[in-house]
Amino acid sequence: MNPEDKAADIESEGGKPERINFSPTPEENQIIEALIKDAKELNFSMSRMQALRWLVEAGSKTYAEKKAAEPLVIAKISFPLTEFLALPAERRAGLLLVGRFVNETNWLYQLLVKAVQALPATSGSQLGVQEEEANLALTALLAMTLVGKIYEGWETMRGGRLKATIDALPMPPELKKLKTEVGQRLSGKLFLRIRQQAFHYSDSKKLADFSMLKNSLNDSEAHFYVTKADFRGDILFPMTTLHTLERLISLAHLAPQSSPASSRPPKRPLAAYKCVIDEIIKVANMYGTFTSDVLAALIGAGFSGRLSTKWITVSDAPRSENDQLRFFVHPPSDIEMLRDEAVA
Repeated sequence: MNPEDKAADIESEGGKPERINFSPTPEENQIIEALIKDAKELNFSMSRMQALRWLVEAGSKTYAEKKAAEPLVIAKISFPLTEFLALPAERRAGLLLVGRFVNETNWLYQLLVKAVQALPATSGSQLGVQEEEANLALTALLAMTLVGKIYEGWETMRGGRLKATIDALPMPPELKKLKTEVGQRLSGKLFLRIRQQAFHYSDSKKLADFSMLKNSLNDSEAHFYVTKADFRGDILFPMTTLHTLERLISLAHLAPQSSPASSRPPKRPLAAYKCVIDEIIKVANMYGTFTSDVLAALIGAGFSGRLSTKWITVSDAPRSENDQLRFFVHPPSDIEMLRDEAVA
């Protein structure tokens, strides 16, 4: 190993050099040599240490990303298609519907976590205030959509033919207890009211005020964004997001962990909003666990002893926080071709 490769100094957030141990892989050594060669062709002198510093700070595969990547093991469980198609129609419909609940809940939950992680810890971060406001809008949208899906899924499972299918399953005591707890959480008005706001629009004058946030608003909130790009995902109106938060805050008194004597409007709007979001995440976890276990029970009951498992390893699976969601982006390079295909 080249002596210079033992460590590299990079600037920390405080401006002081920070020592990082780093041993380049053969591929990274090729990148280093290519950087030095390109620099020479441009009559620019670059030492191996400078190339290494560049690789650590801004390489396409940075040290931090490589360090964070870990193998992810996935089980692919297969069942006989002929037996699936031969299942009674009600059992097959139940399996497909519960599978849809699981897919929708897990995807929305993953996206919600992603959106929350993309929110800067403080205002004025490198992403800019505009991205902070865009991600706040996405967080509210995903939270309300997730609530709507959970509410509708639960209503379907507790009535009609699907209820009979689920009730016929052998459930261990802990799953029965979880079913009861989810039912109790969803029997209140919080999820119903959020679900109504997520999927129904109203132009009622009483829904247009900001009584909950009136003491927190100022002129800096009155703006919108638009880019020069000829791309449809480029306009954002943050005031609408604030109004969505207003509506969620107004429901904080319905959350189980809120005080019965909660003030309306609340004295601490952000704490009230957090109370609602915490309840959504908590119930989403409970509901996701229940639907996943029901799906496993349905599969087990339908194909007991006839399942096969294949293990898949994703060697470089990224961590959730490694890739940031961005709203303000350049249009796809093939935007014109996509538009032509849409018209055709």
